[in-house]
Amino acid sequence: MGDNQVCVVCVQQRCHPPAADHHSLVTHAQQLWNDWEIQCLVVVSFSLQVFLLFAAVFRKRCRSRVLSVLLWLAYLSADSVAVFVLGRLTLLGDNQQQHRLVLFWAPFMLLHLGGQETITAFSMEDCALWKRHLLTLTVQMLMAIYVVSKQWRGDKWLAVPTAIMFVAGTTRYAERIWALRRAQSTSLESSDMEFYAPSAEYDFNTHSTDYYSKLSSIISDEQERNFERIVEVATKGFRLGLDFLMDVIPPRPAYWYQGGTELWGGGEPLDSLVDMAYKLADIHLSIIYDYFYTKFGGGLVVGLLCRITTLALNCIALSLFLVSRLDHHLKAGSSYNIADVMICYILLVGAFTLEISSVLLWLMSSYSTWNLLRKHLHPESSRIEWSGELQQYNMIDECIHEKKAGLQLGRVMRLVGIERACSTKPVKVSTDVKRLILDKMLKIWATSTSANKLDLTRFHGEWAQRWVKRYYHHEAPPPFEFTAGTSDEEQASASPSARAQRALWISRIQDLGFVASVFIWHLVTDICLEADSSRVADSTEKLMNSSWELSNYVMYLIVKCKAMVSKYERDSLSYSREQVMWPVILDRPVDRSEFVENLLSARHHDVLGDAIDVSSELLKMEEAAARWDLISTVWVEMICYMAHNCGVAFHAKQLCAGGELVTHVKMLLMILRFPV
Repeated sequence: MGDNQVCVVCVQQRCHPPAADHHSLVTHAQQLWNDWEIQCLVVVSFSLQVFLLFAAVFRKRCRSRVLSVLLWLAYLSADSVAVFVLGRLTLLGDNQQQHRLVLFWAPFMLLHLGGQETITAFSMEDCALWKRHLLTLTVQMLMAIYVVSKQWRGDKWLAVPTAIMFVAGTTRYAERIWALRRAQSTSLESSDMEFYAPSAEYDFNTHSTDYYSKLSSIISDEQERNFERIVEVATKGFRLGLDFLMDVIPPRPAYWYQGGTELWGGGEPLDSLVDMAYKLADIHLSIIYDYFYTKFGGGLVVGLLCRITTLALNCIALSLFLVSRLDHHLKAGSSYNIADVMICYILLVGAFTLEISSVLLWLMSSYSTWNLLRKHLHPESSRIEWSGELQQYNMIDECIHEKKAGLQLGRVMRLVGIERACSTKPVKVSTDVKRLILDKMLKIWATSTSANKLDLTRFHGEWAQRWVKRYYHHEAPPPFEFTAGTSDEEQASASPSARAQRALWISRIQDLGFVASVFIWHLVTDICLEADSSRVADSTEKLMNSSWELSNYVMYLIVKCKAMVSKYERDSLSYSREQVMWPVILDRPVDRSEFVENLLSARHHDVLGDAIDVSSELLKMEEAAARWDLISTVWVEMICYMAHNCGVAFHAKQLCAGGELVTHVKMLLMILRFPV
C-alpha cells in the first residue's frame, strides 16, 4: 500500500470513529442511567410536588394557558412518576449494596401520591375518580411494603423513620381521596343531592335566615363593613352558596325573596355597597374553589388534625434520621453512597418544608376561621380572589382584522382553533361595570310584584320592557301602533317611549332565540357606539363603554366558550358572521367607521337586517342617555340569564381557570335574594 493510501485511511479513521467506540459510548450512557435512574426519578417526583404546591395557588387568580398546560402536565406526571419509582424499586438486585438507602424512599412515593394541599383535582371530572385513587392507595401501599420487606438488609436504624413515613404517606393519600370524595358527592352527577328531605329543607331555611340576618347587620352599619366581617358571613353561608351554585337548593317560599331591595339601599347602591357585594361574591367563590379543588375545603377540625399529624410525623422522621444517621456513622462508618444520603436529606427536609408551606397557605385561605391571624399574614389590600378580567370578543373587529390578514388565512386559522388576540383581548372589570350590573338588578327587582314576578328561566326581554315603563313613568303604547302604515311624519313625532318600544319589537326580543338576540344587540351596540362616540356626555360615555364591554363579553361566552349554544345555533351564528363579513369581502381593508357605514348601506335580511333597523330606531331617540340605558338593561338581563342557566359544569370549570364575571353574577343573585 502506498503512502498516499495510508494517509487516506488514517484521515477516514479520524473523521469516522469505529463502530465499536460508538457502541461503547451508548453502553456507558445506558449503564450510567441504570445506576442513577431511581435517584433521578425521585428528584423529579419531589420537584413536581414543589411545583404543584406553589403554582396551583395561582389557578383561581390567573388566566394563563401556559400555567394551565404546565399544571396539567405536572398533575398527570406526578402520579405516574411516583408509581413508576415504586415499581422500579422491586427490581433492585443484590449487586446494589451501596444503594441500600433507596428503600427508605418508598414511603415518600406514597407521600407524593397524596399530592399537595393546593391541588387535589385538576378538573371536576377528576373528583369522580376517587374510587380509582382508593384502589391505587391499596395497591401502592402493599407494593411499598413488599419492596421494603423484600430488599431490607438489616439497617435497623432506618426502621423507625421508614415506618413513620409510611404512616405520613398513607395519611396524606387518604386525605386526598377523602377530598375527592367530598367534592364528588356535591357534584351534579351525585345521586345524594337529587332530593331534599324535609329536615334538609328546614336546615336550608334556617341557614339562609341566619345568613341574611348577619348580612343585614353588616350593611346597616357602615363601620362593620370590614374584610373580616365579610369573610365571617361568607364562611357561615358556605353551604348556602355551594348549593346555590350547584343548583341543588330546595324550593323557596315566597317570603324568602322579601326585603332584598331594601336591604341593599332601596335600589340605589352606594359605592361602598357595590364593593362589599362583589367582595362577598369573590370570597364565596374562593371558598367553593377550595372545597372542589384543594384540601383546604374540609372542616376546620379535620384540616387541623391532618396538618398537625403530617407535620409532626415529618418532623419526627427527620429528627430520628439525623440522630440515627449520626450514631450509625460514628459506630460503623459510612458505607452508603453519598448521593443517596443527600437525596434522603432532600426528601426529608423538603417534605417538612412543604408541610410548613401548606400550613401557612391553609391559614391564609379564605376558608380558615382564624381571621386575626390571616389579617396579619395576608392584608386586605393584597387579597385577590380571581383574575378580575373581562374577556372580549367583537365580531366587527375580527372581520376587519381577518380582511387585513387575508380571508382564506383567517378561515384556516378559525378552523384549526387559532384565535386572534385582537378580537379576544381581555379588559379589567371596571367599577363602572360592577355598579351597572348591581344597579340594574336592584332597579329591575324593585318593579317586581307578586302579580308580576321576574322570570330568569327564559329570555324574552322582560327587563327592557320594564325599563320602558319605569323610565318614562307610563305604559308604553303597543308596538303595532307604530308599524306598517304609519306615515313618516307620525314616525318622526313619535314619543321616546314609542321609539324604545318599537326598537324592542323590531328586535323580536320577546320570542327570538337567545343566541340570535345576542347577535342582534351586539351589532346594535357597535353601530350605536360609532354614532355616539364623539357626542355624548361623560356620564353617558361611561355607560356606553360599560355596555360595549358587556356586549363583547357575552359574545365571548357565546362564540368562544360555546355557552348555551346548540349545534343549530352554532351554524346559524356562523352564517350570520358571513353576512357581517360580506360588505368588506370585495372592498379594501377598512377601519371600524367605514365598516359600519358599509354595513348600513348594504341590503340585508334576517337578523342582520333586524339589527340595522333596531339601531336606526334607537338613534332617532333624542336622549343618548336613555338610548344607552336601554341597551345596558338588555345586556345586564342577558348576563343574568346566562348566569342562571349556563349550567353547573360551566361555572365549576371556570373557578379553576381564573374565574368569570358571569359566575360572580350567579353569586350576586343569591346575595341579593334575587327571585330566580
